[in-house]
Formats: sequence, structure tokens, C-alpha cells
Amino acid sequence: MNDHQNTIEGLLAPGAAPTSIAPKAGTSPVAPLEPQASKNGRRILADFLTEDETASELRQAKRTLRKWRTAGSGPPFIKVGRDTLYPRDALLEWLSSKLIKPVRERKLYRRHSA
Repeated sequence: MNDHQNTIEGLLAPGAAPTSIAPKAGTSPVAPLEPQASKNGRRILADFLTEDETASELRQAKRTLRKWRTAGSGPPFIKVGRDTLYPRDALLEWLSSKLIKPVRERKLYRRHSA
């Protein structure tokens, strides 16, 4: 195989002229990998945690989060396509609602001298 056959021209039919495959001016040939920031500079989903992040923060398995979603007992969530996202504010409110207060506080009884 010679060098000519390794080029694009070598892949074309004999006598065919190569065409330009460069992107049009002002366009990018590859979509950006990073999430785009909104006009105010913040990412749209910056205030949301993924299922993995939420499981890690709560020290629970992802399977537990899925069970809670099915039972309706877990933190509020939204679905974006196949992704499950948890709003940070709602997650904090949900955690606060789980706060357990003692049934009765320990009281110190003093004996009254008579």
C-alpha cells in the first residue's frame, strides 16, 4: 500500500475530486462537552444533585433511594430524561423534616429542703 492510498484521495473513486469536509464558518465540528452556562453565568442544573451524589451525601445506597422514590417516602426529585435529580434546597428541607426530637427532656429534680 503506498502513501497515496492512505489519504482521503486514495479512498475516492478514480478521477473523483475530493470535497471539503471542513465545518462552516462560525460552527464547531464537535459539540462542547461541558454544560453551557446561562446568561447570568450559572449552570441551569447547578442547584441539583445527581442520584450518585445524593446517595453519597445521605450515606445510602442508590437502591435505597430508588425504594424511597417508589414508596413516596424519600426526598423530592425530578426526572430529566432518564436522570433523577434532587434539588439541594428540597433535600435540606426533607432532612430537616426527619429531625427527631426527644419525647421528653431529661429534667433535673432538685430536692427542696424543708
